[in-house]
Amino acid sequence: SNDNEEAEDNSVTSTELADATTSGMSHQNRQKRRRLAMSFATLAAKPWKREKIVKEGAIPALIDLSALSDGQIQRSCALAFAYLCKEPSIRGQIIREGAFAALVAMTQSHSRKVKADCCRAICNLCMENGFEFNAVRDGVTFAVVHVAAAHPDTIDVCLKTLLNLSHVAYPRLEELTDALLHFNS
Repeated sequence: SNDNEEAEDNSVTSTELADATTSGMSHQNRQKRRRLAMSFATLAAKPWKREKIVKEGAIPALIDLSALSDGQIQRSCALAFAYLCKEPSIRGQIIREGAFAALVAMTQSHSRKVKADCCRAICNLCMENGFEFNAVRDGVTFAVVHVAAAHPDTIDVCLKTLLNLSHVAYPRLEELTDALLHFNS
C-alpha cells in the first residue's frame, strides 16, 4: 500500500486493552487486538524499527496484549518480543518495563511456538548485565527448566539462558545451581 494513503483507524486505546478479556471481548475488539499484536510482530521483525517502536511504548502494549488468553495474540506477542530482544541497545529498557514477568507468564501457553519464542526472548534479555536478579525474581529459571522438560527441542536455548544468568550473586545462586543440575539428570 502507498504511504500517502490514509489508513483506516484500527487503533486500540490503553483503556480498551486494560478492560479486555477474550471471553468478554466482542469479535471486532478481538480482531483489533490481533491486528495490533501482529503489527508489533511485523514491525519488530525489521531491525531498523525496533528501537523506535520500543521508545514509542510498544513494551507496555505488548505486555497488556500478552495477558489476553487468545492464542493468535500470544503468538504475535511472543514473536514480537523474540525480535525486539535481539537488539542489545533496547534490552535494558525492555527489562525495566516488565518484560520478564510477561514472558514467563506466556511460557504457560499451550503452544510450543509461543514457549520457544518466549525462551529465545528471555535468553537474549539474560545477556544484559545487571538484570540477573530481575530474571530470577520473575521466575525465569523455573520457566526455562519447565519449557525444556516439556519440549526437548528448546533445551539449547534454555541452557544458554541459564548460563547467561551465571552472574547471579548469592543467595539466588542456589536456585540457578538447582536449575542447571536439572539438565544433568
